[in-house]
Amino acid sequence: MTSLVKTKPQRTTLRESTETVFHRRLRGVSIEVVQSALEFIHSEGKPATASRLRDSLTELKEAIENAIGSGGPKPEPEVVQEARRVLQKIHEEAPRVYMVYLMPSGSIAIDTRGPKPDGAFITLDSDGTAYCSGEVGGKHWHKRYKSSEDLPDNVLLDELRKLD
Repeated sequence: MTSLVKTKPQRTTLRESTETVFHRRLRGVSIEVVQSALEFIHSEGKPATASRLRDSLTELKEAIENAIGSGGPKPEPEVVQEARRVLQKIHEEAPRVYMVYLMPSGSIAIDTRGPKPDGAFITLDSDGTAYCSGEVGGKHWHKRYKSSEDLPDNVLLDELRKLD
């Protein structure tokens, strides 16, 4: 007959214990996949805003590094800072996937897609201006800003929210 030995349970956090279970069941799956799944679970099905923002900021950084490496135009530091600020705000207010890349002029572009052909496009120019355009539900919209500091405004946020 086998006797049961009572042991003191180890103290772990919810994240650690869940990751351990995931790791045992999904051997070979990267920890990034597990963390992404956990962020989704812990956000109760809402978009994982922090993860998406991190991805957008990484795209921005990589686009700048690629421009420097290839001898292309490097955006002004003020434009890069403004892009970070705008990304932070739009991820807070209208969370979704945003792609970031550099334009040949040195401007920074932020792009997002909804159901085809819907989408939105934001450019932050080196002279401090910005331009936004998009199509939602078959209706085209656009707006030019004298200062990118005015972004995101209610017009842009409303259009981004309509993409869902």
